[in-house]
Amino acid sequence: VGLSRLRGFLERRVDECYRRNVAKIVPLLQAEHASVERRLQACETELDALSVERLKAGADAFCDEFCSALKDAIQGSVTAPANLFGETLEQEVGSSGSFSEISGCPMAVSQRTWERLLNDEVGNKDHRLYGGSQYHRAIREFNLASRCLRLPTITEDEIANAAGVGDTHDGVNF
Repeated sequence: VGLSRLRGFLERRVDECYRRNVAKIVPLLQAEHASVERRLQACETELDALSVERLKAGADAFCDEFCSALKDAIQGSVTAPANLFGETLEQEVGSSGSFSEISGCPMAVSQRTWERLLNDEVGNKDHRLYGGSQYHRAIREFNLASRCLRLPTITEDEIANAAGVGDTHDGVNF
């Protein structure tokens, strides 16, 4: 008996609150509806205005901007923060490997000598480089490694077999 009275009381109370607040809520909902309709109309107008030519022009502008930024990074730039995009030689070796650790190609110098040569001849070992600067450091390291690797003995037969025949030549003639 008590639950049915409680239920009736709560239903009347909710109904009263609802009716009292409807007058306040309806204008807010109508304003929000109008705002969303305006935004939707603006989006539809923008979508209708898009054409293949405009999309191509936008893509071309993005491509030009990207190529310009890439050129700046390769030529040397300070616009990108080195602490975010640059790598020290140790980080570079950790992510890409080292020219001194090539499997099947032992070094002709000791690891201690290699470290000393890196400091003396490659340089910028502890600096965080990116782009063209990092590329030139990698080239200097490769040049050093190519001079320090112990090269295997290669016979003329191996050279002749490796050359084979291709579109531009018909074999080795030496």
